[in-house]
Amino acid sequence: MFFIIGIVCFIASFLGTISGFGISILMIPSLLFFMPYKQTLFIVGVIHLVNSIWKILLFRKGVSWRLFFLFGTPAIITSLFGALFVGSGGKILVPILGVFLILYSLFLFIKPSFYIPATNNTLIFGGSIVGFSAGIFGMRGAIRSMFLSAFNVPKEIYLGTTGAISFIVDIARLYVYWQQGVAFEPTMYWVIVVFILVSFVGAYFGRMIVEKISQQKFRVIVAFFLLLMGIRLFLNLLL
Repeated sequence: MFFIIGIVCFIASFLGTISGFGISILMIPSLLFFMPYKQTLFIVGVIHLVNSIWKILLFRKGVSWRLFFLFGTPAIITSLFGALFVGSGGKILVPILGVFLILYSLFLFIKPSFYIPATNNTLIFGGSIVGFSAGIFGMRGAIRSMFLSAFNVPKEIYLGTTGAISFIVDIARLYVYWQQGVAFEPTMYWVIVVFILVSFVGAYFGRMIVEKISQQKFRVIVAFFLLLMGIRLFLNLLL
């Protein structure tokens, strides 16, 4: 069980470093085969948090505090308001988001030069939409990456800043999980430490790939992962 989870942790951290999102989508279904729901959420939250730290450290020269404050701060605030509108219509809203991600990623394949100027106004507006949407749909990474890819920020800034934004959100949600009560066997805490180290290896190899590709190819890769995410969310309507 631990070996399988370790492999999933490595792959999730590797792909999450390249694309900027997707760790929870990969890890949660895998861990639920072996662990209760609360323990799964907590472990995935820990891996998500440390992956955010790895991205900050590995791409520290790319962290844009202007982007963090103008884009990230509104996103964090408006996500609280978006969460107030979550209701029984969530099962329909998620596939709609999937369709939108599919259309957007296909549009990027057709028009790879498309971008929105990253002015103060567009960053604040984009961050507000991202946060509000994330609050409704319950997922931040894909929506945030969709907007940041539209701004066409350099790959180092994209990854370093998403790590900084995710770090704040991850601390908040881990605190909530811990307050709700999560218990593990004593040896499990050492296993979590091993998973943390494995996630660093995955993130490190992810950085090696990012350094070898051009900005244009990097944007195509992000669009590809957004397409996969959109297909996965759309299938929720059929399953």
